[in-house]
Amino acid sequence: MRSRCCIVLLVAVLLMPLTLVGQGAVAGAKQAAAHKGAADVGNARCDTIHPSADDSVRAASALGKGGARAAVGGSVAADVSVEGVVRPLPNFDASVYPMEGCEPLTIDFINHSQNVDAHRWVFSDGFTSTEPSPSHTFAAGTYDLRYYAYNDNGSVDSIVMPSAISVFKNPTARFEWTPSIPVVSDPTILLQSQSLATGDTMQYLWDVQTDAADTLSFQTVEGDTASFTWPLAEDADAARYKVRLVAVSHHHGPSGQLHLCNDTTNHYVYIINDLLRYPTLVTPNGDGINDVFAIVGLVRGGAYPVNMLDIYTHWGVRVFHAENIEDENDFWSPEATHSPAGTYFFRFRALGFTGMIDHSGVIEVIR
Repeated sequence: MRSRCCIVLLVAVLLMPLTLVGQGAVAGAKQAAAHKGAADVGNARCDTIHPSADDSVRAASALGKGGARAAVGGSVAADVSVEGVVRPLPNFDASVYPMEGCEPLTIDFINHSQNVDAHRWVFSDGFTSTEPSPSHTFAAGTYDLRYYAYNDNGSVDSIVMPSAISVFKNPTARFEWTPSIPVVSDPTILLQSQSLATGDTMQYLWDVQTDAADTLSFQTVEGDTASFTWPLAEDADAARYKVRLVAVSHHHGPSGQLHLCNDTTNHYVYIINDLLRYPTLVTPNGDGINDVFAIVGLVRGGAYPVNMLDIYTHWGVRVFHAENIEDENDFWSPEATHSPAGTYFFRFRALGFTGMIDHSGVIEVIR
């Protein structure tokens, strides 16, 4: 009964005479239709209905006769002909729907409005546009959308969508590992995420390069901390291996959809070989085998970049000195020093990634 009385009152209001002339007539019509309080119809209670200026124009259009002066916002708008009144019909689609996603989120607004001659878009991040179909990139946050459609007869309609756009913040991927420089004899590292987390939950994916010579050889492990061991031979050369962390944040949007936002960072882990082997025999006969005194693993292992090598006769006379050896040709060649066959002594001192070393030994030169 309540809804029926409201409909009766609304029809009565909409069918009020609309051939009003002058501001006073319009005001009188509004006062008669938009009374305060409640009207009793039979035993039913009907809430007060306040017709708007739009209601007046729609009613005039429905009648299809005469003329009206429509009250808009308390003032009187220009005369409009009831027959053939064309109102703007705002309508648009978004290239992303629902309008939510990870930052930066770019949305194209595709206009399908009808009877529109001018446009105005207003977003709560401060961006505005008068283009029919603008495109805008949003940072992380929640934004209101307002679209106003105008036509040349002075009519305006709008679409207002509070908190229509939700943009989720990406995490910031960061990590560290220990030891900072692993060695071939123990090529295991502990990876630890230091990422700045966002969203409801976080996920961490690690891609570890397994073969230094193959940039596509990766193995994936998961967790905010993860351990990884390289399968290296005892005599493996020093090499660097790429480690990639993908930090993924899970966001549940207002629509209920799950959005995975991510950030990626890469670092290289340098693995050295600190295993050194010292020869005890040198045969400088030019066959390319044991022609020089070369410490195996020093150059290719990369563990001791700061080093010093001295060679002495059995009388204590130094016949060779080298510092910071970084090439196989930098080692002692008895041929180059014109050293005869006999017993020699060496002393090798170095400072490296795993500490200091001071090693001495005996060399036999056989010709």
